[in-house]
Amino acid sequence: MFSRVVAVSRDDVFLPMPQRKEKGVYFLRLSDFSDALEQYIWQFHEEARQRGAIIEEQISNPDERQLNYYQDILGTAFQPSEAFVLSALQKWMPRMSPANRAEFSAAMFRQFEEMKAAGKNENIQKNVYIKMMCWLYYKFERVMPFLGDDRPPKVLYEGNRITNHELIFLRMLSAMGTDILLLETKSDEAYLRLDPSSQWSQKITESGTKPFAADYSLKNLRKEMSRRMAAAPRTPAAPQQPARPAPARPAVPQQPARSAPAQPVQRPAVQRPTAQQRPVVPSQPPPDAESRFPAPGMEACTNAWMKQAGLDQILLPPVVRGDDRSYFYNAFIRINGVPDKLTYANELYQLYQNLTANRRKVVVVDGALPTPEPDELQKIRRRNYRSVDELIIDLAGNLPACASVELQRSIQRSFVRTMKEAARTESSLNRLTVTAVYILCWILRYQGQIFQGWKTSDIPVFIKMGPCESIQDALYVLFLSQLPVDVLVLSPNLNQACLLKSDKLLEITGQESMPVMKFPRQNSQMRTVAAHAEEDLSSILYTDTGIYRNRQFETAQAITLQTTYDEIFILWDKELKYRPNFSTANHIANIPVIFAKISGVEEGKTEPYWQKIKMLKDADDTLLVKQMPFIQPGEQNRFQSLAVKGIKNERIKKDVIRSDRQYPFGLLREEMEEHIFNKLQEMLDQRVIKGTFQNGTEYTVLATVLNMKKELLRLIQGFDFTKKNPKIVVINTRDQAPSLEDTILLTFLNKLGFDIILFIPTGYQTIERYLNDNYPVEHQIGEYLYDLSVPDFDSLPTGKGLKWLNNMLRRGF
Repeated sequence: MFSRVVAVSRDDVFLPMPQRKEKGVYFLRLSDFSDALEQYIWQFHEEARQRGAIIEEQISNPDERQLNYYQDILGTAFQPSEAFVLSALQKWMPRMSPANRAEFSAAMFRQFEEMKAAGKNENIQKNVYIKMMCWLYYKFERVMPFLGDDRPPKVLYEGNRITNHELIFLRMLSAMGTDILLLETKSDEAYLRLDPSSQWSQKITESGTKPFAADYSLKNLRKEMSRRMAAAPRTPAAPQQPARPAPARPAVPQQPARSAPAQPVQRPAVQRPTAQQRPVVPSQPPPDAESRFPAPGMEACTNAWMKQAGLDQILLPPVVRGDDRSYFYNAFIRINGVPDKLTYANELYQLYQNLTANRRKVVVVDGALPTPEPDELQKIRRRNYRSVDELIIDLAGNLPACASVELQRSIQRSFVRTMKEAARTESSLNRLTVTAVYILCWILRYQGQIFQGWKTSDIPVFIKMGPCESIQDALYVLFLSQLPVDVLVLSPNLNQACLLKSDKLLEITGQESMPVMKFPRQNSQMRTVAAHAEEDLSSILYTDTGIYRNRQFETAQAITLQTTYDEIFILWDKELKYRPNFSTANHIANIPVIFAKISGVEEGKTEPYWQKIKMLKDADDTLLVKQMPFIQPGEQNRFQSLAVKGIKNERIKKDVIRSDRQYPFGLLREEMEEHIFNKLQEMLDQRVIKGTFQNGTEYTVLATVLNMKKELLRLIQGFDFTKKNPKIVVINTRDQAPSLEDTILLTFLNKLGFDIILFIPTGYQTIERYLNDNYPVEHQIGEYLYDLSVPDFDSLPTGKGLKWLNNMLRRGF
């Protein structure tokens, strides 16, 4: 870690580290201007451009795509610790040196400590952390290689309203060994609001200065310097190049034509851009990306060979489509809507049967292309780029090797053209890099399925069931359409937009619309006219009406309600759709659930206490747990070894778990099975249980959920997200604490959508001791009582004073 030192002269910042009086870095700010300072700013600008970074106006906040990419790599977990940051950097910044990772982690942890001392909670710390990580990756990665050199890197910040988060990040860069200059073109006021005592930076003050001009900017400074360079004499002054003047030539008098200062002598003397000036006045244009790769011998003839516009044209064998060997003949078709609901599924099934019977390779993707896994993303070599062509040329090095040279060249050209197309609408190189990485991941994923054993006479078929709803999906499909592949996009729902655009795309539009389904690979399900009519009626009845059909939603997001103690008894037996804050959006039900801990006994009276518990216990689909731990610590779990195999790179490997012969969820509804895996992954990502991804607790989490009892699985199977949800009532009157497994299971069931209530007359801690987050809502209702005996609830009468409440609950009030 480097300390900030005080500059005696403003030029100290340009000294190499060994020549500085104190070993440290400079953090300077400038709010006034003069001609001398203009040269000073320009010198700093050029060093920052070569060995650092330049920020103009402000550091922009991470956008949605950057945040999504962050979550794809690192998930949603967070811990305000140095070890956590260091571990995250190994995945987030794989090319960052270990020393730089350690320095950034230490600097970030110091900020955590400062925020904690200032009363900032963990959510605020997490938001700052995510922002800092995104800034590091997208804005300042190019600074990292220069850290630790004798010449410290430079960061030049121009702006008049520096924010607290920007100052935090600049302080971190300073601690890592960066010289920083702030240009405050309006005033020093914004900075002093954050650092009134100038504790973190040093202001440069000189006589003869004046405020910055109203239109001053680094952009205008670069234009002015470029203008001066263009207007300067084209031959350098003699002191600058003493070895090049004309007197060097008269040593050969017999050649008078060469004794004069001839053009060949002066040509090298033309003022060449220095290393600092080259990007301002480039000597030659950058290379075009497509020219860097050999051209393939075959061009694409897309759709032009078709005799008529129809789906059946894909069935034509490649050998009869055309005989010019300088072309390959492929199809690129999108079918919007359906021509006939009654026959649509069967037509697709027949298409699939015919293609496979003719030994054509067929790859089908249902819905959106699956998001690349973290290990896929990490395999893509990338860095920061200065131009689109540089980006494309470098990233093309990740393309897979092919046995066929012709196919290899076609893939290279298609990738280049696809990324050129993407660059027309995406101005940010960082966002363009993210898009390119996604496309490369899909190229590598599907390469073998599409092109294994490929010959020049082959035309595989790629079918996407559903529209391209993301730009990445559309670009990957566009990439395939320029290769010897028939590409078919099916978008049966006319109300869903497709982002795929191309002047070569053949569009066929049907008159009817129907929901997107899975492509019928194995068998065709034919619907009758009545079945289609029923589907249309259901669409009218159950879309945005507040009326829901059975199991209309395949997934849900549980929202824990903050209620009063009395409200628990009112809401307990209500259907989810009638509870406050229930909503539906994007085919997801947001379900309000109860997750509460009742500490103590009201007025110390046990009889009404047990009677209230009986009322909750008697509700439908309610399990009663009379003591904790109900899963004994260290209890044998037959899924422990499967759990170890089932988690890799902090992601649950569903295919590995499902393929195991002991897999317990195979009988559940498919959508509920997927819901279970989603909530498990959410628990791991959020590090809800202490020790997750630190000491192997993640394996215990997975094994515990896989080991659920049959009674719970039956409740989960019958769970409808708009109706009454399953419930668990837990009682713990003893001094024994719950086990880690108890905590895992209750927390998981809460996220799944269960109502859970813990009655703890002793007031002792229960599952809280194992939790980082997602605590139950606690209600202190009375004095603590110990060693109570749990009664037989079936023989316990309902108290007179509670009969009215019980009746209301049974009526669903």
